[in-house]
Amino acid sequence: MHICVFSRQVFSQGVKGGMEIHGKLLSEGLVQKGCRVSVISTRHPSGKTYDCIQGVDFYCLKDTVFGSRRNGWPQESVKLFFHLNAKHTVDAVWSQSFDAYGLVGIGKSQLHVPVIPILQGCIHQEIVTFLVNVSKNRKLPLKILRSLAGLFYSYFVVQNRLLAFADAVIAPSYQVPKDIRRWFGSRASEKCVTIFNGIDTDHFHPEGDGREEIRSKYGLDKNIYLMLSAGRIIVEKGHQVAIDVLARVKRRLPGAKLMIVGEGENLQNLKDIVSEKGLANHVIFTGFVENDNMARYYHSCDLFLMPTLREEGLPFALIELMACQKPAIVSGIGGNLSVIKDMHNGVLVPAGNAEAMAAKVLYLHANSNLSKNMALVARQTAIEKFGVNQMVAKTYKVLHRCSQNIRSPIA
Repeated sequence: MHICVFSRQVFSQGVKGGMEIHGKLLSEGLVQKGCRVSVISTRHPSGKTYDCIQGVDFYCLKDTVFGSRRNGWPQESVKLFFHLNAKHTVDAVWSQSFDAYGLVGIGKSQLHVPVIPILQGCIHQEIVTFLVNVSKNRKLPLKILRSLAGLFYSYFVVQNRLLAFADAVIAPSYQVPKDIRRWFGSRASEKCVTIFNGIDTDHFHPEGDGREEIRSKYGLDKNIYLMLSAGRIIVEKGHQVAIDVLARVKRRLPGAKLMIVGEGENLQNLKDIVSEKGLANHVIFTGFVENDNMARYYHSCDLFLMPTLREEGLPFALIELMACQKPAIVSGIGGNLSVIKDMHNGVLVPAGNAEAMAAKVLYLHANSNLSKNMALVARQTAIEKFGVNQMVAKTYKVLHRCSQNIRSPIA
């Protein structure tokens, strides 16, 4: 099979969030299954227009803006798609998020190739993010209007049209199809197939020297109770809630510390909060950490906190952490609900509720056997449900099935 991927940001461009990690693992896995994978993306920050990495062909459009769905992306990506198809017939289009929406203008009568979006979320998550940012950042009226215009464009021009056009939709959790049904109706949600995000459970595993290595790196005693929060440093990830949790926990556990892994626009605000709360000696900001090194950081902690305020499809940090056999307390929203069974393989708390999260931290600290058993079950869950080979095999099956249903080549 020749699979053409539309993805406005990819791992090889230096963007290393969950969606980019997903794209890397899946595209390389499909190549290993014998597929030809051609990825169309926006302008590369370095200016390069082609690269081949692990057998995956990457084409970056110089006349587009890096990471943007506008400014020529729809037209240029479709033009390159037809060029690639002329060289090697495309059997299926994988749209990372809604990035292949430019194909909608071609029409089914001319485009005899199935289009399958893989969605980590939809307009619902964008609206929640907008509301969180407005409430926390007090945006200026003009910025609010621009954000609303962006949401309008995203819903009516991009998402609604592509979902109607798609042959199937792959969702990483049970929550995403529910959100699609709520916003786009049953005709769209009935196209959904749930395939959990996958990780390398041999790389993310319980054994490792990260605990001593990372603690030594940051001057932490081996017996200090360390909580870890990881992800982009943006308001909707809720790291500020984790800081509030630490402030509450310290009343009972004076030596407890919090490590925050990541970088982003809200970093200075978090540092200001830490200073205001007098926690400068108890919070460690590591900055960006390569995904390949994250296992060591997971190993270093006693407990993982995911206080996200946004409903995400299926956070990679959570399933990576579970594979490393660590206990987690997470916001009970979005894809987390498809992963965590409360008090079985993790703990669920109301999103944004620092008091509830702090209470669970103290409870797990006081019940170490429960915490250890929970971590064991978390590891088993990761192995059974979130292996990268399972993700690749199931995705291939959907792409192949859709390609078999459309046999006529592009004219």
